[in-house]
This record gives sequence, structure tokens and C-alpha cells, in this order.
Amino acid sequence: AAYVAAGYQTPSEALTLGANLTLDQTGSYGLLGSGGYGGGTIVNDGTINAEASGGSFTINPTSFTNNGSITVSNGDTLYIQPQNFTNNGSITLESGSTAYLGATSTTAEWTNDGTVTVDSGATLHLIGDFTAAQLASVSDAGGTVYIDGTLDNTGATLAVGPGAPFAQVVLDGTIKGSTIVDHGSGIQFKGGTLDGVSYDGTLDLTAQSSSVFIAHGLTATGVNGSGPGTINLGQYSIIYFDDTQTIDNATITLGGYD
Repeated sequence: AAYVAAGYQTPSEALTLGANLTLDQTGSYGLLGSGGYGGGTIVNDGTINAEASGGSFTINPTSFTNNGSITVSNGDTLYIQPQNFTNNGSITLESGSTAYLGATSTTAEWTNDGTVTVDSGATLHLIGDFTAAQLASVSDAGGTVYIDGTLDNTGATLAVGPGAPFAQVVLDGTIKGSTIVDHGSGIQFKGGTLDGVSYDGTLDLTAQSSSVFIAHGLTATGVNGSGPGTINLGQYSIIYFDDTQTIDNATITLGGYD
């Protein structure tokens, strides 16, 4: 393991990685974080490469700002989980690599004014609370995006499936509000929640043991936003309707063993 730490002596210390600096992680585990008393701030203006085959690299000072570039490759896994994270630069996930963006703490915050690119075969996990605006510069080039936290989609449209900005989404967190347009099996349901959502297209829960919670009602329609909706369940799949609500104008098909 190898470590780079800020804030070792006092919590107000800050470390800037300059524009001409390159940090390469080639060992099995690396850490860029706060040492000693914690509370450190790190700003990246340079280049960070997480490129250890089967390795992991964690960035978790109290505050981290990326103004430069971060690339995850060679099957490495990157964890960016500070208390406060701002991306003004670029983050690229190459095929076979994984990144976790955001922390699980209820007080943690992250913002994305830069770019995040998920190449084919790469995986991005989005954690914590975030909005549709923060997804605007996430580019899915054939990878998989996990919504592990809560996406506030109010006033926006999330398009998923073939030809959509997000080809494959896995939901084990929450999507709250507004409209999802599914062009064809764009979401895998892994026990997450649709909260007050209008769903245009087929809710496909035919994969074995799929499940989803419905909170505050569900409006289901055809993919063009009109006509009755379709909900398909497969073997051991479950759709839970939380509290008192009505589901109407849709066809629910209970599949199972062939």
C-alpha cells in the first residue's frame, strides 16, 4: 500500500497537486487522503492515473476538488468518497474498470461541473444525494451506471435504454420525481425505489429476483408517453406498493417458470 496525505498536523492544511504533476497508482492499493488529525483539503490540478490490475485507489480527504484529469484503467477500482467533492475537470473510466463517486454519509456532498465518461464495459456507482443537473455531463459510452444513492429527478427526464444517454442503469437506490423514458430494458431493478415517478415504457422486472418499491404513486404509460403502461415480472420478482396508493391504466404480467 502507498499513501499521500494532507492535513497531518492541523485540520486546515491543504495540498495542491500542480498542473504538471502526474500521480500513477500501480500498486495493489493506494490512498490519497487526510492523515493525522484529518480535515485536510486536496486540490488536483494535474493528472491522476489509477491503473493497477485488480487494485483499488481511494481518494477521501475531508474536501477534494478535481480540476485536472483522473483516469481509471486496467481493471482498477477508484473510490472518490470525501465529505465534500467537486469535479471541475474530467474523470474517465476505461473498459473493465469501476468507480464509486460520493460518500454514504448523510452530510456528504458532491457536485459535478466537469465531465465523467463511462466507456463500454466500465461501471460507475453514484452514491449519496444528487440531482439531474449533476448527471448532465456524465457520458455513458456503453458502460453501466448504478444509482446507489438518491437521484432527485424533479423537473427533468431520465432517458435510458438503447440509443438513450444512459444505456444501462442499475437501481438499488432511489429515483425521485418527474419522468423516466425507457427505450427498452434500460433499468435493472435491484430493490431500489421509484418515488412519485412517471415511467414511459416497459418496467422490465423479468430478470430473476428483480424487485422495486413504488412510493407516492406510479404513472405508467407507453414509451411515447401515451397509452397504457406495461409492467412485466419474472421468476421471484416483486413490485412493492408502499403505503396507500392506486395503480391504474397499465397491464401487469406475472411471469415465472417457462
